[in-house]
Amino acid sequence: AQVARGVGFVDVVASLDGVYRESPPVVRAGGKLYPSLWLSVAARALGVPSEESQVRTGSHVQLGAERRIPIGREGTMLINFTGPGSLFPHVSAGDLLSESAAIDAGAFRDKIVFIAVTALGLHDVRPTPFEPIAKGIEVQANALDTVLTGQFIRRWRPEATLLAVLVWTLLIGALVATTRARVYVPVAMV
Repeated sequence: AQVARGVGFVDVVASLDGVYRESPPVVRAGGKLYPSLWLSVAARALGVPSEESQVRTGSHVQLGAERRIPIGREGTMLINFTGPGSLFPHVSAGDLLSESAAIDAGAFRDKIVFIAVTALGLHDVRPTPFEPIAKGIEVQANALDTVLTGQFIRRWRPEATLLAVLVWTLLIGALVATTRARVYVPVAMV
């Protein structure tokens, strides 16, 4: 750790349904804050020194003037997954070390590279919104992509969610009382 340019933990958080959609950007251990792998790499990629990062509990993580990462009350960022499958290129270590593999010498130039062990027996697979079994490193790559692209998913406040459900319920109730099924059934399904 003393010679590394940065450190980061790799924990992610399962939602109540067991799907991994979020990750804490920082954790506290021994009275000190530690960044996640994706946050540490994002700060480095954006050229933000650690002393220019601030955590606003329940609100956001500020990476210098570059990025404001929204976090919820539970202290996690919602990950904006890019889609199904492995949208990020994977290269096997065996292929990389093999003299017969046809890997371009510049394949990693100006790229961010995560090195991970992804064997099924190591239990580093996670269900994500797009995949029932995704490699844990895919979760890290998607979290990093969310920060670097700035395409954040923002949570609704619980009060706003409650209000939306109440208004929608009243609307459907009014439609059921005043219209025919061919009108209110499609609206209710939407």
